[in-house]
Amino acid sequence: MDFKQGWDMLREAQYQQAIDYFLQQIQENEPDYAGYWGLGKAYLLTGQREQARQALEQAVRNAVENWDRGELPYDLVESMEKDLDRASEDAAGRMLNRARNYLWGLLNFTGAMRLDEALVEVEKAANFKLQPVKEVFVIELLQDSRFKVLQDQEIVALAEIPDPEHLLAAQQGYQVAGEHTLDDLAYGWRKNFRKEMERELQPILDSISGGNLKVQQVFSVMLKSRTFSEMLEKMEVLTRLYDLREVVNRWYKLLYQIWVVLPRWELGYRSLVEADIEDLWLGELTPQQIAAILDFDVDEEGNFYCRECGEKITLAHAHEH
Repeated sequence: MDFKQGWDMLREAQYQQAIDYFLQQIQENEPDYAGYWGLGKAYLLTGQREQARQALEQAVRNAVENWDRGELPYDLVESMEKDLDRASEDAAGRMLNRARNYLWGLLNFTGAMRLDEALVEVEKAANFKLQPVKEVFVIELLQDSRFKVLQDQEIVALAEIPDPEHLLAAQQGYQVAGEHTLDDLAYGWRKNFRKEMERELQPILDSISGGNLKVQQVFSVMLKSRTFSEMLEKMEVLTRLYDLREVVNRWYKLLYQIWVVLPRWELGYRSLVEADIEDLWLGELTPQQIAAILDFDVDEEGNFYCRECGEKITLAHAHEH
C-alpha cells in the first residue's frame, strides 16, 4: 500500500493530519509496516511517546515478517528500531540488546572473533557506536549464555565452541575473511542456518537409530571434531547405547556424507567440498578404511571405485555417488 500522502504530511510538519491519515488507512486497509511506522513517527514528533512506542513495535513486527519473506532489507527494520529507541525510556539498553543479537548472528557465521573486530563489524552493519560502551557491552556478553568471552585474549565466541583460539588460528590459516551485511547478521540471529539439512536428515537418522539421535547432536559432534576419524570416535561414545550393528555401513556412509557438506566456521562457513579441501580432514584413516566406510573398492594406489558400476570416484564427490 502507498502511504505517500501521509509521509508527505510528515515532511511538511503536518503531524496531526498525518496521525489522522495513518489511523484511517490502518483501519480501512490491510495494515503493514509502513502505516504503523508513519503513525509511530507522527506520534513521536508530537511528543506522544507511549502511542509512538505501540505503533512502532507493531511496525517492527510487521517489517520482520516482510523481511522474512524477502520483501525488504533488514536495514529498514533497523531504522524502525532506532525510531522505537527514541520512543523508549531505555534507548541505550534496547540498542545494546540488539547489538548482542546481531553479534550472535555474526558469530553463527564465524564461530569466534577478536572482540574489537566483531564490534567493528556490528557497528558498521547496524550503524551503532559500541566502542564508547564497550565495557558495559562486555559485561552483558558475560551474562549472556549464548556467548563465551575470553577476556584476557579479547576473544568472543559462540558458547558451544570448545577452543576459540584454535578456531581463529584455523581461519587465519585458511585465509578466511570478508565483511557481513546487516541482512547477514539478522539471518544468523533470526533463522536456523541448518534447518533444511535437519529436515532432510532427521527421518534418515530416525530410521537408523530408532528415533534416538537428533540431527543437532550429530552436527555438534562434527563441528567440535578436527578430523573425520576424531568425529567417528566421538560418535561411538554418543551412540554406545544404541545397537547400530545391522546398519553400521549405512551409518558410517551417512556420517561421511554429512561431514563433507556441513558448513564449518574454520572455513568461513563453507563446507570441506566448497572450500576444496583436498584431504577432507579425514585424519588417520587409511584408504582401505575409507573404502570400507563408503562401500567402495580401492586399488593399491588408493584410487576408489564404485562396486556397482566400476566408475572411478574422488573422495570430494563420493557423497554425490
